[in-house]
Amino acid sequence: MRFNYGLEKKRFEENWERLRREYREAGMDEESIQKMYEYDWEDFKRERTWCRHNCFLNDMYGSGRDGDCIEEEGMHPLLVHHKDAMTNEMETIEEIFGWMEDIEDEKLYRAVMALNDDQKTILTMRVFEEKTMKEIGEAYGISVWSVADRINVIYKNIKKVYA
Repeated sequence: MRFNYGLEKKRFEENWERLRREYREAGMDEESIQKMYEYDWEDFKRERTWCRHNCFLNDMYGSGRDGDCIEEEGMHPLLVHHKDAMTNEMETIEEIFGWMEDIEDEKLYRAVMALNDDQKTILTMRVFEEKTMKEIGEAYGISVWSVADRINVIYKNIKKVYA
């Protein structure tokens, strides 16, 4: 299942416009309405994160949304063999790129999500983890100049959205 952010956000905002009117008519103050909106917005972002980082395998392979997503009984042998690697990789991706789900600027969000995983990792290390170019270079086994070139490409890709 894919999460269509634009469509779902539009539905969310339309629903909240209706709710705001209803709450005002019921005599609720603006501060309470805003707090409820913010709570629902955080829930919306959590759902988006869940959808982005979880995909269903065909039922014949024993997948599901509850508890252990992958059960071995009746599962394809290749999936049984790689089950642990698949689970660990998904957890790692969520940990590394989780901060991106909090980007509220729609243009910036789309620009960052358009980057490949390597670029997202470098951006995360540089901006979010505040690593130096030397530290990034050591992690990738490349020179500081190569890191600088990659960061420039990332920034150029992001700037294109705002041009």
